[in-house]
Amino acid sequence: MKFLTRIASFVIIWGLLIMISNSVYAINPKKYVTSTASSENFPLATNGTVAPIVMSDDDFDGVKRVAGHLQTDFFNVTDVRPDLLMTNSISADYIVIIGTLGKSSILNQLVKNGKIDAKQLQGKWEKFTTQIVDNPIPGVKKALVI
Repeated sequence: MKFLTRIASFVIIWGLLIMISNSVYAINPKKYVTSTASSENFPLATNGTVAPIVMSDDDFDGVKRVAGHLQTDFFNVTDVRPDLLMTNSISADYIVIIGTLGKSSILNQLVKNGKIDAKQLQGKWEKFTTQIVDNPIPGVKKALVI
């Protein structure tokens, strides 16, 4: 239950950061939220569209529930409800992938293909990381992996 509470808290805080500023800085001097497009940024919402949320159907029920909360948070911020997809066959340039390492077939495939570094999470409980991945699956330019 602590895991779900922490994920929900993260999602709410993330949404608030997006709403209140277009120039919030994280610990390092790089911008975390910006309204300027660049090849280094990941567009969660742009031009009236929101990146779909993708997860594995074989992940934990709690993660599926949190994905629904994230979908609602995006809607509350942008007035656009992103698709919530449980497949790895996607036709979108940018997607958000969420899941549990070792449980999510999508995340496991990304690790197997060397697309994400799982060392920070292996053997840990209630821990998360975010990574932007280029070409995570065929037909997708970038993914924000949580």
